[in-house]
Formats: sequence, structure tokens, C-alpha cells
Amino acid sequence: MDETQELGRLETACHDREISWFLAQLKSNCANIADKNLQRQGFQTFLPMDQTFLLMEEQTRQHNGKFIAARQPLFPGYIFVVFDVADRLWRRVEPTYGVTRW
Repeated sequence: MDETQELGRLETACHDREISWFLAQLKSNCANIADKNLQRQGFQTFLPMDQTFLLMEEQTRQHNGKFIAARQPLFPGYIFVVFDVADRLWRRVEPTYGVTRW
């Protein structure tokens, strides 16, 4: 599923209940770890990745002796989290490994 479809699915879920989007700040280089940990706890997350960002910055990295182009987050250091504030689940976001604050 591409990011546009995923965002549409999450927006539909938001309209079904009284839930809101929040922005969490991440520890350096922990975007994927925080994303996995938040999803494991039952949170819906959105970590937009932008392929065109790579073309402007031409970011490559070396992995196993080969240079590869890797997708980078569109908003480095941040992840979007969806939850119902009334459920008080927001208390579990900040202590999540990979998240510094929200």
C-alpha cells in the first residue's frame, strides 16, 4: 500500500471516531524503531517518506560495501500518531523507545 492510500485509510478511521493526529519527536535515527514500537502498542502511525527528497539531496549510504539510495523521512525526526485522547492512551507514547517527546 502506498503512502497516499495509507493516509486515506487513516483519515477514514479518524472520521469514524473522535480521534486526532499528534506529532511525536523522535530520537536521532530511530524513525523505523519508533514506528514499529508504536504500532506494536496499537497506535496508528504515519511516517511519510519522500522519494523526490532523495533526488534533491542525493543521499546515499554504504551497506555491505555497496552504495545504495535509501528513502528518508519527509519530516526527519518526527512521526504522526493517531489516537483517541479520551482513552488516555497518549501516556504510552512518550516512554516508547525511539520517541523523545510529543
